[in-house]
Amino acid sequence: QKLLQGDINEKALVSVDFKKEDSGKWRMTNGLGEKTVTYQVAADTGSVLRMGWGCWDPYYIDPDSGKEGKWLQFSLDPITVDETGHADITVSLPIDATNAALEVYSYSDASGKRDADDVILEAVYAS
Repeated sequence: QKLLQGDINEKALVSVDFKKEDSGKWRMTNGLGEKTVTYQVAADTGSVLRMGWGCWDPYYIDPDSGKEGKWLQFSLDPITVDETGHADITVSLPIDATNAALEVYSYSDASGKRDADDVILEAVYAS
């Protein structure tokens, strides 16, 4: 009712479909450009994730080759998983991004290095 009357000023969170491509790597599609995307991951409490994300810019033109399109890759600062076993990662995608990916570079805890496949991407939201 509040939404219909215009009493809500908050941006809606839209669930984004994703697929697992490889161990510790997921891809999202469907025109995510200029959206704020939040990735919700699960891993062991207190563990540290070293991750990166990237997106495809179809309108980038290489000045040397003239080739269109470029994958843009960004590394994130180390992320410590909270006491509930979760971590939220929020990024802002460029306006022309058509798809995005999230990747675990390394996963470790007090006992040492862990398998990136043990990190779970639980949900992805765009706003």
